[in-house]
Amino acid sequence: YTDLKGGNILYKLFDDQLKIYFGDLGSIYDSSKKNNKLVYTFPPIESSLNDFEINESSLIWPFGVLFLSLLLGPHYPHMLNLKGVNVELIRDNIIINTHHEEISIWRKEIKNNKNKKQRLINKFYYKITDELSNYFHYNLIAGINCGNKDYNLYEFIVKLFERPSERFTFQDLIDMKINIHITK
Repeated sequence: YTDLKGGNILYKLFDDQLKIYFGDLGSIYDSSKKNNKLVYTFPPIESSLNDFEINESSLIWPFGVLFLSLLLGPHYPHMLNLKGVNVELIRDNIIINTHHEEISIWRKEIKNNKNKKQRLINKFYYKITDELSNYFHYNLIAGINCGNKDYNLYEFIVKLFERPSERFTFQDLIDMKINIHITK
């Protein structure tokens, strides 16, 4: 499923059970078909460079964007007590910088400057990492165990946007244990 975003997650309470569904199912990737027409609102840079090759790592990236959207929604910033940090602006900058329109600009620049490909990819990741550094206050929020390693919230967020080989796997996220607490 390549179009993971808040607007495509549907939910309802039915018989005291929360039911969650994906909307816009035209974004389900079928590896048996050639020339899949993909809708990929938040493609990672590497998928854009490989003609939208789909793999586990490329699906973790939009999960990271969704996670930030949910975490930094209208109710959470005040609960997490981030004084002096404009979380809405930071969240919006990440969403803008990872949106398919921005990614296609990067893709075009990289394809037009093949001799600078690695430098441009590094520049892209630096831009994302620099924006994520605004979340450094979240290093005081501990209690996430993912991939059998302990993370604070800042480290967890950054790991979602790492280079492909460094990102979490789906199994890491499925097995994740959370016991959130503030450290001093």
